[in-house]
Amino acid sequence: MPLPNPADPHLAFVPIFETNDRLLLAMAKGLLDEAAVKYYVSGEEISVRPGMADAIFHRGCKIFVARDSESLARAALRHLASDN
Repeated sequence: MPLPNPADPHLAFVPIFETNDRLLLAMAKGLLDEAAVKYYVSGEEISVRPGMADAIFHRGCKIFVARDSESLARAALRHLASDN
């Protein structure tokens, strides 16, 4: 359930998850979808692909949610956050 871009200053978004692992990202998105939490992923379009030489310098993807959904989103991702 993607949200509008969090760069919009009129919207209150908080980052809740960051990874450069595509499998963890897919799992996080699936868990948020199951919990019906709307989110936005920043950096997904430039995420690390296998064999990329710049993987060391890549900061990864970051998932943002609306501030009022933060606790629900963190609960949905609690198992991933402990492993990440």
